[in-house]
Amino acid sequence: MTPAASTSSRAQQESWLADLPCPVLRLDSGAPLAGLAAAVLAAIPAAR
Repeated sequence: MTPAASTSSRAQQESWLADLPCPVLRLDSGAPLAGLAAAVLAAIPAAR
């Protein structure tokens, strides 16, 4: 894949994500597991 194709693909992915009707959670896979789990739990709305 050429750098231009990679950039274009990334732009398409970002556009697709922006059009989703749901929230998108972005996580850093290098972060500690406990921090990732906390971020996911914090993003889930409280049960009513």
